[in-house]
Amino acid sequence: MNKLFLAIMLLATTFTFAAIMPVNYAGTWTLDTKQSKDLPKELQNVNFVKLYITQDNKVLKVVDETKFSGQEALKQTDVYNLDGTESKKPTEVSKGSGTLKIPATRKVVVADDGKLKLIKARGFQTPNGGFIITQVEDWTLSADGKTLTVYHVNQMDGNKKEEYEMVFIKEGS
Repeated sequence: MNKLFLAIMLLATTFTFAAIMPVNYAGTWTLDTKQSKDLPKELQNVNFVKLYITQDNKVLKVVDETKFSGQEALKQTDVYNLDGTESKKPTEVSKGSGTLKIPATRKVVVADDGKLKLIKARGFQTPNGGFIITQVEDWTLSADGKTLTVYHVNQMDGNKKEEYEMVFIKEGS
């Protein structure tokens, strides 16, 4: 009887833990512009976009590397807390030898099925004043773990809205 009770408790604990954890998105992902939908013009003709994702029980770190024709690659690093708390670490954007830190807040919502909703707000100052860009991404991983679909929405100060779907293929799969 005690063994049966212990087995049931172990199984219940395993299912509870699995429900809390998101799917493992770790890996190197490359944008497939042919499978993606409604990409903005600048992304349709990009040399490459890669996501370098690391993940543990607490943090999802995303390094986005984009290379446009005739330019150095641009890298952007964002860190999200998987417990749902807001992160206020600046977005780090690096190009060549310089790094720019942009004030940002980030939050991730983990759905019961392991899908992610990443929410990021960044503030920018220009000679004409400041503005905020809000970015929301819904991440879905294919059943075989080889395709990451990101539905991306950008909105600037509640005005212009840009929506598109990016499809990434996992390298080495």
